[in-house]
Amino acid sequence: MLPLSISRIVFSLIAVFFLSDALTKYLRGERSHTAFKLAVSVFIWGAALALAIMPRLDHAVSKQFGFGKDIDVLILGGFVVVFIFLFNLLRITERLERNITEIVREQCLEKFKEKLEQK
Repeated sequence: MLPLSISRIVFSLIAVFFLSDALTKYLRGERSHTAFKLAVSVFIWGAALALAIMPRLDHAVSKQFGFGKDIDVLILGGFVVVFIFLFNLLRITERLERNITEIVREQCLEKFKEKLEQK
């Protein structure tokens, strides 16, 4: 095992923080934090913590699956997939905001017209 460097210690602390945050939110019963979100958080931050503590683990796992040193390409591909997912999520969010704005405008105009008719 390699000696722990400052960056590995900091990354480990960040991973532990996010793991504990996900577990705390789930145990508090926050509506937005489901068991699926907890499982995904534990998987991702647990893997990040394992890689921070044991940096050669990724090469051992990649050799086990027959990737050799191509794991870097898979990691880069994972980042690309995550960015595409985030872009689509942003696009969906912006579309929802536009729809909500349109609905609110229509309701406000209807209420304004009703008030004008009453006078």
